[in-house]
Amino acid sequence: MADTDDTQSIGGPPVNPRTDPADHTPADLATLPAEAATQPGAASPVTGVEMSALDSQPNGVGTVPYEFPLRHPQKLWHAGTLTYTFGGLITIFLLLLGGDFALSMRDRSIGAPIQYMLKRLYASDTLIAVCFSVLPPLLGLILAPVVSFKSDRLRSRWGRRIPYLLVPAPFAAVAMVVISYSEPMGKMISNVVGAERISPNQGALALFIPAWTMFEVAAVTAGAVVNGLINDVVPRPLLGRFYGLFRAVSLGAAMIFNFYLIAYSETHYRAIFISLAAVFLVGFAAMCVGIKEGEYPPPEPVDPSDTATRRFSKSISIYFRECFNHNYYRWTFAAMAFAACAFLPVNLFTVLYAEQLHITKQTVGNWLGITYACSFILAWPLGWLVDRAHALRVSMIVMAVYAVVMLVAFAFVRDGKTFGAALIIHGVLSGTYFTTSAALGQALFPRMKFAQFASAGGLVQSLLTIGLGLGLGQLLDRTGHNYRLTFAIGGVFGGLAVLSMIVVYAGFQRFGGRTAYVPPV
Repeated sequence: MADTDDTQSIGGPPVNPRTDPADHTPADLATLPAEAATQPGAASPVTGVEMSALDSQPNGVGTVPYEFPLRHPQKLWHAGTLTYTFGGLITIFLLLLGGDFALSMRDRSIGAPIQYMLKRLYASDTLIAVCFSVLPPLLGLILAPVVSFKSDRLRSRWGRRIPYLLVPAPFAAVAMVVISYSEPMGKMISNVVGAERISPNQGALALFIPAWTMFEVAAVTAGAVVNGLINDVVPRPLLGRFYGLFRAVSLGAAMIFNFYLIAYSETHYRAIFISLAAVFLVGFAAMCVGIKEGEYPPPEPVDPSDTATRRFSKSISIYFRECFNHNYYRWTFAAMAFAACAFLPVNLFTVLYAEQLHITKQTVGNWLGITYACSFILAWPLGWLVDRAHALRVSMIVMAVYAVVMLVAFAFVRDGKTFGAALIIHGVLSGTYFTTSAALGQALFPRMKFAQFASAGGLVQSLLTIGLGLGLGQLLDRTGHNYRLTFAIGGVFGGLAVLSMIVVYAGFQRFGGRTAYVPPV
């Protein structure tokens, strides 16, 4: 990576607008991305897909002077003040995908071995439920807004995202090692303290609980910031295809674990945990060291006379005022939350519905394998389509199809064969939506405060998900476990998502549409 006065180049020669000849032709204006603008106060133009100058305007609209892009012997891609050659683009993709692979392996493979270990330690079902269903969303509700808000406003020699990704990685690795050896260390604690005071299993759980909490803190922190890093360093016109690759990597991680590792989850869990720790540490370290962030406008000034308590209360006020005062963003958060909840009912009760229909676990696994394979194959073409047609348009169409299909499934699913068909279609369409909507936040939220707005959307989604989970469980209990209702509820939430997206799309058009969109602030 090499820096110049005005641009930073990765994987290729730097481009300096002061020395390279510019060709100011009318054709350049037609091909200039609508988001291209200069950095506030910059001595020379920054061409590419930078939104910061527009975002810095008081009302988020208006004209900002710019110069036309420069002609160069090889094609260049821009993300803010960063400039990439084709080789640099491949490098940045590989580094980001390595970090995503680490997160994906953690999400896709840690559940089964942890559950086997906890069962061996005679942990209660309540403890298992708290570890998997309560602790992660609770930490997300608390940590994600704070970390996102802070990272948007951090300015350091490492950038604004890298510190929040690099620091948690060693803690996550150490936590996984402690979890791996919690059983032998629990026996050591029992021997030292006395088995009559604490049993080996209790000693192991006493180590497991704080280690698991530390691991989840690191994972939630990294998850809240990694999309912000992608927002800052990946060129806008390639986001759809990039997230298509992300989906392919995530699905590939799932297939690797299910095909090759899940059989060893109970007998070789320690080796799996240590391997995950190594993958997490190496993947994130390589990503953080190899990627260089660009330059950002300065954040809002902070009153030095404010106490820590007053600064915290001001931050909370700014967070909720900026994220929730504008009707456009409230509808956007609602649309994303409704869409996420549309898939939840079927996903939660697939296994129980299959058992009710006397379908074997292997058969269900085969059906899910088909959905993974379909999603893997479709990931790149869908990413290409998003880059051509826009994430909001494609996601809205996919969600409309999903809502109709789920209502049809509610009407026609009666046996194992119809259930299998509905489950496969559900899996393919939900995977399609996750791929097409992956870049939706980057497409709609202010670029300089993307992580903050994304965390606000996650906050709404978490609250709605918790409420839906509790209400859905009670409904199924009162209807004698009529799991066919999960298709109807999924269809209803899908319809609500589509209606919300229509409102969002009207606002999107009002704020410039696909060719001149500027997020309101």
